[in-house]
Amino acid sequence: MVMLLLLLLLLLLLLLLLLLLLLLLLLLLLLQLLLLHYYYYYYYYFYYYYYYYYYYYYYYYYYYYYYYYYHYYYYYYYYYYYYYYYTTTTTTTTTTTTVHSDKKCIHTMAATTTYSPYREACMFYKQPLFILI
Repeated sequence: MVMLLLLLLLLLLLLLLLLLLLLLLLLLLLLQLLLLHYYYYYYYYFYYYYYYYYYYYYYYYYYYYYYYYYHYYYYYYYYYYYYYYYTTTTTTTTTTTTVHSDKKCIHTMAATTTYSPYREACMFYKQPLFILI
């Protein structure tokens, strides 16, 4: 009878040990799942951050390129307009003539040039008045 009781106690102890082992295994599995989830979350976060950074960099680069292109176009347009204005003012609106025999120069317009076919000292200034030089 004592032997049977001892055997039953041993069996119960073994069962308890098995249950404890199973519980430990379950805990380990849960921990692993949690760690895996954390790792997955961390990986996802890293991927999202990388994607966001790449997108931001691409957007910034595109914006910078667009700004540079617009800036260049604006300056090109400005210089073209300035050149056009300069050529039109120097070619179409400049009028020169000579007065009497001393070859004095009369000009009516606002061109900026120092060349004159009549006299070397004839300077053109930006004044809309009739100036006798």
